[in-house]
Amino acid sequence: MTLELEKKDVDISGWVNFEGYFDILIRYTSMSDLQLILNKCKSTSYIKHQPKEDIDTDKLYRELAKCILDWKGLTASLVASKLVPIKVPEGQENTEIPCTDKNKLLLLKEAYGFAAFIQQASTDLSALKQEIERKN
Repeated sequence: MTLELEKKDVDISGWVNFEGYFDILIRYTSMSDLQLILNKCKSTSYIKHQPKEDIDTDKLYRELAKCILDWKGLTASLVASKLVPIKVPEGQENTEIPCTDKNKLLLLKEAYGFAAFIQQASTDLSALKQEIERKN
C-alpha cells in the first residue's frame, strides 16, 4: 500500500516572543495560503505597455494582521520606548495595549522588523508546534 500525502485542514496557533519584548499568539499560515494572500495583494500597473506587478503593502498588512490572534505584555511604555513613537498619557505608561485591528496595523506599518517577523513566524510550523508542546 502506498501512502499518499494529504494536507490536513486544521487551525494551528502558538505563542512566539518578539525580540524579547512581548508575546504574540500567531495563527499558522500554510505555503498555499501565503501564496493566495500575496496574490490578493498584488496590483498590476503598465509602464510603456509593459505590465509591472507591485505588492499593495496596505493590503498585505491587513492580511498579516489576521495572523495575530492576541498578545500579552505589550505596554504603552514598551511601544513608545522600543517600537514606535507614540503619545503616552501621564500615568498610563504600564497600561497594556489591547490587541485590536488598529493597533496591529500601527505596529505592522511602523515598527521596524515587525511585519517581517509576523510573516516569518506565521509560516514556521515547527516553531509554533514546539511552543504548543512546551506549554502542554
